[in-house]
Amino acid sequence: MKTIKNEKSLLAIRVSGFLLATLSILLVLFFCLGPNVPNKAHFYRSLENETIFMEKENTIDALYVGHSRVRYGVSPMEIYDEYGIVGYNCAQSLQMPWDSYQFICDVLKRQSPSVIALEVDQFFYEVANASVRSDLKKAILTSWPFYDRHYYWKNEFAQQNVLKAYTYKTSVKAGKLNDNMVVTNNKKEMSKRYKKSFEKIIKLCKKKNIQVVFFAYPTLFNWNYSMHNTIAEYAEKHNIPFIDMNVEDIAKEVGMDWEKETFDGGDHLNYKGAVKASKYLGGWLKQVTSLEDKRGQKEYEKWNKQLVDYRKKVGKEA
Repeated sequence: MKTIKNEKSLLAIRVSGFLLATLSILLVLFFCLGPNVPNKAHFYRSLENETIFMEKENTIDALYVGHSRVRYGVSPMEIYDEYGIVGYNCAQSLQMPWDSYQFICDVLKRQSPSVIALEVDQFFYEVANASVRSDLKKAILTSWPFYDRHYYWKNEFAQQNVLKAYTYKTSVKAGKLNDNMVVTNNKKEMSKRYKKSFEKIIKLCKKKNIQVVFFAYPTLFNWNYSMHNTIAEYAEKHNIPFIDMNVEDIAKEVGMDWEKETFDGGDHLNYKGAVKASKYLGGWLKQVTSLEDKRGQKEYEKWNKQLVDYRKKVGKEA
């Protein structure tokens, strides 16, 4: 009887040893073969987001930060094509403000942008269960990184993304104007956690000597004049440039066609809308920041080549 117990114990030890050895080998392969991404939180971001860590160090001048409205609406290559601003889209669907803060922290380990453009509606965007889902996903993927990293292997270590993490959509679903931007003196208060993340981003940028600018992108949803007032007051108090493309006079200048330039009824822009809004954003950035035109510089020859690929991808003539 004692011999049987000993044999079972020995078998258990061997199985445990085998599993431990296998796991160790997988971990070694994972860290040796995986791309060099210098951050702890990368396991819960998308492949497109991760491509910024493959850019040459200290070559990105501007970061566009927000959630899906930025993801689908800001095309860094359109801005580069028009103004020579070297920027990157740092946004995901349901990207919470604390995720934006962590993303910025991670990017700053490799890049030294002179400007961070914050899409400010993310600081009021309280989607039910979004924060719980975000935190849960981070916990799971950070504990078991293979779940996300396998995309790298499938895509040959993720070749450079000519879209610069912008998500290209061409479908159309018309939207209808509403009264969200009717002028009022009311102010929308940020929730405590959102406000904390907002202030952490501002403090970090000040510490790193990065200019912060605020922008609110064209939308028919989840943004209103009371939110505008809160950001406008803060921006004026702290001398931060702020543009809201939804207020009447600026909206007319941007000239969104909500019949044709949205893919979901007015919440997000399709490619045509993104081109229009991105160029307007780029023009404004040239006015309120010291961002340089890098198109003729030798260091950015690769961007000029990628611009050719970008134009092909979105159906533009070279």
